[in-house]
Amino acid sequence: MRKTLIATLAFGLAAASFADPTPLTDFECRQTLNALFNGMRQPDPTRPNAFSFVLRMDSTETIGTKSTSYVSFLRWFSDADGTTETLKSELTAYRGSQLTHRLVADGKRVYSHFSLTNEYTVTQYGTDQGNTPANYRSSFLNHFKNPVQGIPAVLVNIGNQIGVEGSARVRDFIGGSPFQGQELPNGDRIVWQQTPDSQWYYKFTVTPDTLVGYKLTEAEVYRADKIAGMHRTIQSYLSVPTTPVGDPMAVDPSDNALKFFPGSGARLLSSPRAIKF
Repeated sequence: MRKTLIATLAFGLAAASFADPTPLTDFECRQTLNALFNGMRQPDPTRPNAFSFVLRMDSTETIGTKSTSYVSFLRWFSDADGTTETLKSELTAYRGSQLTHRLVADGKRVYSHFSLTNEYTVTQYGTDQGNTPANYRSSFLNHFKNPVQGIPAVLVNIGNQIGVEGSARVRDFIGGSPFQGQELPNGDRIVWQQTPDSQWYYKFTVTPDTLVGYKLTEAEVYRADKIAGMHRTIQSYLSVPTTPVGDPMAVDPSDNALKFFPGSGARLLSSPRAIKF
């Protein structure tokens, strides 16, 4: 079904217009995603160097004839003024409607809570003295990003590219594969990166915006492989949660979503564990 997935992007394009779409170079594709990712950052009106964003990813894993749904949320806050830096984040992962994992970076420590067993781990990336360590950002990424595997890792990978220091900048999602893209006659752009066999791809559909350059219409991540000899597909869709008035959600660094309080009976583990589905 997916073998000729994005080779020509014939699906739906003919219906959009009788005019032919314009091919985009790898450089133009990266520029498009850089503008998209920068525009997804929400500025903080009280902190001139701060921004935040919230992402949601809905995924379906199908193994043989059995399908399982997953939902992940990522909240990210960054504030850096050249001498001090604060990075906070929260990842929540659900299988169906059941919370399975919660990962919280509170500015100094990363707490990883396994809901099904009520166990958690703690690692440190900041300092209690108030000074920002020289390796603060890399340590944050090591403790927050690296342990996340499987479906939630896709969301954290995209979030890391949006939240990178300085301007957002896209890096390869799939090493060794160039970005490809097309601009439609109405100005919308479709940008994708895929393996030669189309069994793994990232695809972003964006629309022009006068304020931020491009806004996300749809983002899809697809992967097909085999597990225990059975055919497996994982299809995920990225979205930006909005407020009741339609604005992208932002993150308040004082919110309890960026704090961790061990619940009743929670057991502290001595070593970190990978978070994956």
